Amino acid sequence: MRRCLCKTGLIESGEGHEMSFDFTPTQHNLVESFWIFKIVELGINVPFLLVGSVVKPDMCFDTQTINFGRVLVGEKRMLLVKLNNSEESSFPFCFDKQACQRKCDLGIYVEELRGWLHNEILIKPDLYFEPQQGVVLANDAKEIMVTYAPTCEGKQNFNVTCQVKKSLHINLNIKGEGYSVHDKIFLEIVEDMIPVRLSAIEDNRILFGEVLINDKVFKKFIITNMCVYSFEFLWLVGKTNEVEVVPLAGVVGPQEQVVCELAYCPTTLGPILDFPVTCRVCITNHVFLNALQ
Repeated sequence: MRRCLCKTGLIESGEGHEMSFDFTPTQHNLVESFWIFKIVELGINVPFLLVGSVVKPDMCFDTQTINFGRVLVGEKRMLLVKLNNSEESSFPFCFDKQACQRKCDLGIYVEELRGWLHNEILIKPDLYFEPQQGVVLANDAKEIMVTYAPTCEGKQNFNVTCQVKKSLHINLNIKGEGYSVHDKIFLEIVEDMIPVRLSAIEDNRILFGEVLINDKVFKKFIITNMCVYSFEFLWLVGKTNEVEVVPLAGVVGPQEQVVCELAYCPTTLGPILDFPVTCRVCITNHVFLNALQ
């Protein structure tokens, strides 16, 4: 945009007049503007040309690519980047929120219709910038914390735009991969019965029946990892010498299984009711033991 701040005026005898032109660039090109200075009474027409060149502000991130690697869905990972300003003046900046969000269909199951209604859309951000906007001072740098919090599985590639005023856009490429642990815990039943899958939401009750004092009975649990990544497990057993799990902790590799053996050996008379045993993976499975001594 080019404009003359004083297009008309009166020049007194023996004096001069100063005219100012305002140039606000909107594109990164060489800009020309043609003007004609006229004094009608004297028949003077003086053409002149205004030329302006636009230079991008010397601003950039200290890195052009961020790779968060694999991050568990529901967790988050943070990295710090710097926006450097090598100019003699301050510049405002703002990140584009649209590039950081994902549309998620919140389907609702309607029992009467025996089907799903897909009429709710929620925008879930996978990337967060702190601060989202601000000002970089002259010859200074602004630290920006980038947080990656995947909301779904899969590889993600974000081309985020950081807008500096209206004339400059700085791109930042961000990569990451969200993953979930797909664990299955089975209780192995004797007598050639099909393994029963334990619930990760409700309590699972295991019945031992009648057990003699100092006799030991066993139940086997199969932890199955259906994911492409390994995960750790840990059994939490209360303060008692009558119940133990072997192994108590370990790692289940991708597409592998680990068999854990739970042993119960009563040392005193009386029933044991609702004794909690918990297998902690990403999804917690509670096992309550019931037995008669």
